[in-house]
Amino acid sequence: MGVVIGVIGGYGAVGFRIAIHAIELSAFGIVEPSYEFLLELPWYWRLAIPVIGGLIVGPIVTFFAPEAKGHGVPEVMAAVAVKGGIIRGRVAAAKVVASAVTIGTGGSAGSEGPIVQIGSTMASILGQLFKVSARKMKTFVGCGAAAG
Repeated sequence: MGVVIGVIGGYGAVGFRIAIHAIELSAFGIVEPSYEFLLELPWYWRLAIPVIGGLIVGPIVTFFAPEAKGHGVPEVMAAVAVKGGIIRGRVAAAKVVASAVTIGTGGSAGSEGPIVQIGSTMASILGQLFKVSARKMKTFVGCGAAAG
C-alpha cells in the first residue's frame, strides 16, 4: 500500500506543479522559468496580479476548506494528533487551487508545505476508503507526506 500512496502523492505533486505553471502562464504569460520580463510590465500590473490572486484565494480557504489555510505541514501534524489522520478530501483540492493561485500570481508562498498537505490528504482519503485502523491511518498520512 505504501507504493500506491507514493505514486498517488507523486502524481499529486506533479499535478500541483502543472497547476502553478498554468496560473503563471495565464497571469503573466510566463513560458519559461525566467522572470526578467516582469521588469517590463507596468508597475500597476506587478501590483494588481498578486492582489487579484489574493482575492481569489481568500474565499476558497475561508468558505470551502478552512483546513487549507496555512503552510501545510502544521495542519497535517494537527490532523494526525487530534483527528487520527482523518483529513477531508476537499482539503487537497482547495490546497492545490489556493496555493497554485498564490504562487502563480506572485504571492509569497512556497510549494513544499502544500505538496506535503496534498500527499497527506490523498493518503488519508485512501485510508478512509479502505477503512483502515487509526494506527494505520496515521502511517498512511505519514507516507503521503513523505511521498509529496
